[in-house]
Amino acid sequence: MDVEPRTGEAERVRLRLEAQLATIASTTRDLLEVQDATAMLQRIVDRVHELLGAEVTYLSVYDPAIDELFVRAVRGSRSGRFLGMRVPAGVGVASLVVRTRSAQSVADYEELGALPRDEQIDEIVRAEGIHAILGAPLLGGGDVLGVLFAANRAAREFDDEDAALLTAFADHAAIVLRIAGVLEALTASRQEAEAARERAERLAAETLSASRLHGELTELIVRGRGPEDVLAALAAALDRPVWAEDVQGAPLWGSDALVAATARPALARAAVESAATGRSSAVDGGPVRAVIAVVAAGERIGAVLVGGAGPLSDLQRRTLERSAQILALVTMQRNAVADAEERVRGELVLDLLESPDTDAAVRRARQRGIPVDEAWCAVAVRVADADRSRAAARLRQSRGALVALAPEGCAVLLPEPDATEAARGVRALLGPIAAIVVTEGVASLADAGRGMRAAGRAARLLRGLGVDDAATTAIAFEPYAAVFDDDGARARAFVDGALGAVLAWDARRGTELVATLAALLESQGSAAAAARRLGVHLSTVKQRSARLRALLGDDWDASERRFRVEVAARLHMALQGLDRTRPTD
Repeated sequence: MDVEPRTGEAERVRLRLEAQLATIASTTRDLLEVQDATAMLQRIVDRVHELLGAEVTYLSVYDPAIDELFVRAVRGSRSGRFLGMRVPAGVGVASLVVRTRSAQSVADYEELGALPRDEQIDEIVRAEGIHAILGAPLLGGGDVLGVLFAANRAAREFDDEDAALLTAFADHAAIVLRIAGVLEALTASRQEAEAARERAERLAAETLSASRLHGELTELIVRGRGPEDVLAALAAALDRPVWAEDVQGAPLWGSDALVAATARPALARAAVESAATGRSSAVDGGPVRAVIAVVAAGERIGAVLVGGAGPLSDLQRRTLERSAQILALVTMQRNAVADAEERVRGELVLDLLESPDTDAAVRRARQRGIPVDEAWCAVAVRVADADRSRAAARLRQSRGALVALAPEGCAVLLPEPDATEAARGVRALLGPIAAIVVTEGVASLADAGRGMRAAGRAARLLRGLGVDDAATTAIAFEPYAAVFDDDGARARAFVDGALGAVLAWDARRGTELVATLAALLESQGSAAAAARRLGVHLSTVKQRSARLRALLGDDWDASERRFRVEVAARLHMALQGLDRTRPTD
């Protein structure tokens, strides 16, 4: 009798989910046509308001200059005081969202508990009659760009579905802000270029050259070309050698012959001066004639150096300066796309490893052209918290790698069938960063979760054993991880309990009793076979065997005792065989 009501409820849930997905898809399409950021943000707020059934919905954008969030779009406000309201970043629900970088809620604002509050904000919230608040962060490039809120005037609990939906729209709002920044920079650049072109029209031949370069650079932007194309166009327009480098001085484009004969301190001073003035700086002596700092979003990201015979003309200097602006814009565009791509790939990794619906994640990977049916390696990388982002950036340089940040480091999936080679390659990529790298081969991407769990168990065991820098395969330590339940401290205590006297003797006297013990165990107690394995005289093994019996006791080779000693010896030798070589850059 209750089949029909349940069927009706299921239908309502299905329709609601379809409406949510349709709205998200529509918003995604809108992102391709962002012209007015404020209008787009208001559209997002309106859609969240309708889908969540919120009574007040608002979006706050973070202003890093004053460390405050200001409300840029609102729906459902009665008092009209919400729009433009400024909230210190460390106050209320916003502080919790910013700190955790995830969706957070309170069922009743009046019961915030230990969260910091602001009297003026409390007054506005009370005037609106708001009690329940759900907030989700706008994340971009590792930074919190703002917070999207949904609120109700009655106390209520928000569920995971509400949080997921709000987070999805918050991600869209973050993209709007990033795109708006790029568009603003593009508009400013075009306005500057137009003003320069109008002035250049009065300069005859040089005017024509500058105008042609501007047109070429604009076309490069429209066609989505990269910094290399901008630099090549600049070099052709100036008819001079051009060299580009990053903020650390690493080469990006051009021939190093240009800077080989120029004193590095002089170039560094010129780049700093250029960044401060926004103009190119002349360099005396050597083949480099001028340096222009490339500044994006107020941060120096590199420099362009120009050589050739004689100093640059005024028009050439202005051309160089405008090109540096275009170069910064193109770089920002490329970084924005790369950030979005890495975010998607990172989410895909987490879905492959953690989602109960692995098939859906594999289908998404297949749609992105990832070879899901080939052999892969799951790689657990354990690094210090301070090194996680730097390690992830290095790991993403590996061809075809899927990388995500994990609580203890990074989770990496590599299209590599050989787990040993994968461990070596990942360790080499990390360079001087201290890391435990453990790999596990899997037959296909669908099995990545099992592989990562095996690699994670071995990594936890190694860390507990006191290892902080090594590269190995999970299979090498899987038996010990299973025996000791990933508890490295317990495994270390077991080794010390079984072999402590022998280890201490080797440490004090520089002997090789543990190696001899391992050889005897491998040789089923045969001293002659152990001597051949070790490459020493038989009498040497017999002397060491007598010392082992004195240290371990006469009954060490009884069945139960022998088992414990053999497990401890094998684990110790496995640790000694780890590749702990830390590459240098």
